[in-house]
Amino acid sequence: MNTENFNKRGHYANYEFQREIELLLRAESVIDLLEVGAIHKVDSLTMPPHVRAASNFAWNESADIKSEPEETKDSYLQLVFQNGTCSTFKAPDRFIRDEWVSRLNALMNYWKERKKEDTKRINEIKLENIERLNTDEGLEANVGESTPKWENSRGVAEPTIHNINSNAMLRPVVRSDMLFQKPKKRSSFKNYYVVLVPGFIILYRLFVRGLRGLPLPTTHYDHYSTIPIIDCYVYSGNTSGIYLLDRDSGIDKVNQGCGLLP
Repeated sequence: MNTENFNKRGHYANYEFQREIELLLRAESVIDLLEVGAIHKVDSLTMPPHVRAASNFAWNESADIKSEPEETKDSYLQLVFQNGTCSTFKAPDRFIRDEWVSRLNALMNYWKERKKEDTKRINEIKLENIERLNTDEGLEANVGESTPKWENSRGVAEPTIHNINSNAMLRPVVRSDMLFQKPKKRSSFKNYYVVLVPGFIILYRLFVRGLRGLPLPTTHYDHYSTIPIIDCYVYSGNTSGIYLLDRDSGIDKVNQGCGLLP
């Protein structure tokens, strides 16, 4: 491969990676495949008439079910979630529907097995570090927060879990899981589904609430906020705890003559 061809493919890979990030940033909601129990085809005869009429109008500009073409008549697929809810989709034709069912099942099975293996490996590393540091589970949970560097440097990490896929432009999603967030210092923490992509943290609401304010089962998480990492400060460990506690807003008593960070 010559230099020109190599650079051309590199630019194309970078363009595709940036495009995938843009798709994530513009998404109005997200579905967690780990919460899906089954993905299967759906017979069009089991669908309510008004759903079939609306679908036919969207694809063929006609609400008459009898005029529905054969290629789009039986092209429904359904995601059944572990909480009992389900989400139904319609593909342009049966072939594309079958392809979606096959690929979504493959993705769902892969990530469920991947999550299981990662959890197993994390527990193995945890037990290994407990043995290496000659400690117990209670103290092991605080390693890295208050333990001297010369001591926790004896521990080991797992490179296959925290990998460089995003830096290698393999996948745009660096991490995704549940996190607590509060917009102000005096407000209470709320739970969100968080997706970390290069340059941004995306928060999604976990709950859909009814008229009485009670959470309802849902099939997806709606977008709540996107935080650019370039505009953020990161506080970590006990040394930064003083910045997060009550302090005088005018004078930095730790570093005399300096103002506080925003």
